[in-house]
Amino acid sequence: MAKVVSNSGKKTLILHLGPAKTGSTTLQKYIFPNLEDVDYPEYFWKNIGNLHYELASTEDFVELLKPYIGNSQKSSMVFSREDLWRVRAQRLRESTLDKMGCLVATVKVIVVIRRQGDILPSLYAQNASKIRKEGFEDYVESIFNSNKLPANINYESIVNSFINAFGNDAVHVTPMEALFDPANKDARHRLALFMGVKPKALEAAFNAAEPANKRASSNGQKVTYELKTRLTYSGRAMQSAWNKTKYFLGPIRNKFWFKLLRQRFRHCLTRPIQDFQVTQERKAELTAAFAESNWRLAKKCGLEQELQRYGYFPNPTNGDTEEKIEAD
Repeated sequence: MAKVVSNSGKKTLILHLGPAKTGSTTLQKYIFPNLEDVDYPEYFWKNIGNLHYELASTEDFVELLKPYIGNSQKSSMVFSREDLWRVRAQRLRESTLDKMGCLVATVKVIVVIRRQGDILPSLYAQNASKIRKEGFEDYVESIFNSNKLPANINYESIVNSFINAFGNDAVHVTPMEALFDPANKDARHRLALFMGVKPKALEAAFNAAEPANKRASSNGQKVTYELKTRLTYSGRAMQSAWNKTKYFLGPIRNKFWFKLLRQRFRHCLTRPIQDFQVTQERKAELTAAFAESNWRLAKKCGLEQELQRYGYFPNPTNGDTEEKIEAD
């Protein structure tokens, strides 16, 4: 269980772990900042932007958080980073409860999940420049054949590790689809209670962020992922060299003819990446491959009905309406 000390001088630490592609940017830009207002003078939040994937020791994480925790009078502090789940759960516990026990009374963990079938196309689109020339289906096949799934969609493993470290009551799991569903206030209500804020305040923060969180509907649409042209390896090297020219070229960089020359040269060092489409039926099939793991996670967290409602278990779709979106 989570270590709780009844001391009014100590902080309640809330860690939002991500993972990526689960609405982390919206939470960081619009939701958490909206809560840090006059209605919550005891509330503080920070996006830990300089956290590396691998911390050399627990002291690294302590040094990262201590300036905020030690110098703040706030009683509830939220730290968000979509890659924080990569840090071993036991190491986070040592960094917070064990190493900063004099400052921290309670640690809570927020994990947002998303249908794996929706994340895989987005991961492919994001890493298209690194994936030689294989198509999306080849990419998916290579993942399943390698028996090494992308760690950020293995939710059962992520959640289990943090429950083992902090305790079941200290870990809150919520599906992104429910969190950003205007018709589902229960998911936001549970998150508000977990964070210790008023449900109405959290609901207002989500309502304010709604225009920034528009996504393609999942009702039987065929989604076209639009991929931007990417630099080749040589192009990236040239881009790095160009970034360094500001030290010795100075104002020449701003000349029109110089910019035009650079643009034409850059065009020669890029390669087009073909857009690809993924039907909602195919996404459902991909998610179904994780159905057993998702079901175990649902039972552990009491989310059986919610995950079933949002298609984490096999759910046939039909229709082929097209909609174009940029890969998020």
